[in-house]
Amino acid sequence: LLEDIPGVRPAKKSPGATLSTYYLYMVDYDSAEYNGISRGRYLEALRKEGIPAGGGYVPLNKEPIVEKMLNSRAYKRLYSEERLKAYWEKNHCPNNDKVCERAFWLSHEVLEGSKDDVEQIAQAMRKVYHNREALG
Repeated sequence: LLEDIPGVRPAKKSPGATLSTYYLYMVDYDSAEYNGISRGRYLEALRKEGIPAGGGYVPLNKEPIVEKMLNSRAYKRLYSEERLKAYWEKNHCPNNDKVCERAFWLSHEVLEGSKDDVEQIAQAMRKVYHNREALG
């Protein structure tokens, strides 16, 4: 249902994956298709159409707890300085950053309705796209 809606693309399963729980249904949002309208503004417009979409996660590798943990006495006792330094150097996840910036989620509850209910999600997304000029 989302294939014909510019700027929204459902996430695909990783190669080799055969199942997904769809606890959260992830969609990639391309603001360029919406004249640069932020993901937050797009989500507000969806919510006004009755679709409770959410922004999802923040990059967990950038959370302050990670630095606190790696600088803790316990970790410094368990791991060598070289190993902790290597972790910091590898703690850059640009693809994850992109997902956290662009993606939004539909919760499983939204998708548990009838076929008509699910079709209303796509209709709302089409409506937001067609009215994108008014969002800016």
